[in-house]
Amino acid sequence: MMKIVVLFIIISILMQNVIAIKWLALSKVSHHKNVCAEAKRLNALTRPQMRLCNQVLVQLKSAAALAASTCQQVFAMRRWNCSSVMKAPDFGPDLTTGTREQAIVHAISSASLVHTLARACAQGSVRGCSCSPVPKSTVKSIAETGFKWGGCGDNVKWATAFARRFLDAHHKNSEDNNKQLQTTDTSVETRNVNLHNNKAGRKLVEKSARLQCKCHGVSGSCSVKTCWRALAPTLGELESRLLQLYSTAVDAGRRHMAGGGGPLGAETRHKDGLLVYLTKSPDHCYPDEKQGSYGTTGRTCNATATGHFSCRSMCCGRGHTSRVEESVQRCHCRYHWCCYVKCKTCTVKQRRDICK
Repeated sequence: MMKIVVLFIIISILMQNVIAIKWLALSKVSHHKNVCAEAKRLNALTRPQMRLCNQVLVQLKSAAALAASTCQQVFAMRRWNCSSVMKAPDFGPDLTTGTREQAIVHAISSASLVHTLARACAQGSVRGCSCSPVPKSTVKSIAETGFKWGGCGDNVKWATAFARRFLDAHHKNSEDNNKQLQTTDTSVETRNVNLHNNKAGRKLVEKSARLQCKCHGVSGSCSVKTCWRALAPTLGELESRLLQLYSTAVDAGRRHMAGGGGPLGAETRHKDGLLVYLTKSPDHCYPDEKQGSYGTTGRTCNATATGHFSCRSMCCGRGHTSRVEESVQRCHCRYHWCCYVKCKTCTVKQRRDICK
């Protein structure tokens, strides 16, 4: 009986190391009467997450959709294009084995939640959360430059605290079980790597907040200027930074093996601005179910481009085919008084390169 209990706890710990991004499945159960309970039934939420889910359901669904769309937008021109994120909560090996891809999805999902909640607070859409508090450092700089604090800033502080509770709670709660069972370093390291990457996503949003100001005065003068802290309208504006996080991710497993010692600490031994991973990813050139690779056959590329989207890179040396596709579009539109727009239809030819 004791062996069964121990086995159950070990399985639970391993599941906890993956479940942190399963909440992205919330967008799939949006039409259910009780979304949070249904997500729990699908193993997309833990019980503590389900309780928090009911507090900010609308924002969680929006954040889940934002995470998926942002990830696919950022990696659309890469061999791994983040299409597997749509399989939530039943992810494949690319998002469950501690890979570089899992690291960036953790960061993006964490960033999406903070971004969505922070803006919702400023809009008055979240109970118990309103405009951001005035940072002391910002107050001083505004006073020195003659600016006045005003408006309603995005509440990144509250959003960060909530996101940490929602995404990290089950990882933190598994520490006692790990100590009692003396589980392998790998399970502990996976948990700590996930915590680190969640934090990296939160930090990314925190650092993206900028001071915005608005002038007030007669005839366009700027006799009074009010300022507030605001986030970028979309996460897509952080695309270059997200790609940089992915490209510069550190192999925590290799570093740890070289240094020796026990499992990585809860904060991991890496800077907050870097992602960390434990398992080397495949090159994603060919289908490999065991590694979660879909291959690139049939993917669109650009025969005249350089870099990741070039056919040379995308097709992994297999070559490509080109074809001309025709589409009918509106063109030569003119406004007529009053009040309608009249357009002609044009046939547009476009070349499309496809990997063999």
